[in-house]
Amino acid sequence: MVDTFKVNQCRKQSAKEIGTALNECNMLFKCDIEDQANKIVFHIITDSVDIQYTELDNKRMDNFLSVLKDFVVNKEDIEELKEELLVV
Repeated sequence: MVDTFKVNQCRKQSAKEIGTALNECNMLFKCDIEDQANKIVFHIITDSVDIQYTELDNKRMDNFLSVLKDFVVNKEDIEELKEELLVV
């Protein structure tokens, strides 16, 4: 597993990289959204990467998930995350 830390990257670039990681993984161990004190965190753990993507609020995370949906093969998973975001 490779450790990489990126900050202040544009949403579209982040969505593209996360989409690639999701499309190329053999095993998806975790894919969920967590409401932490002052941020919304999207956790992804696969057989090859451990990713945390952070936004400040639900609306921004929803916008990110909409962009991410364009880059993934399994769009239903992203729709489920968007529904989960409504509950967070």
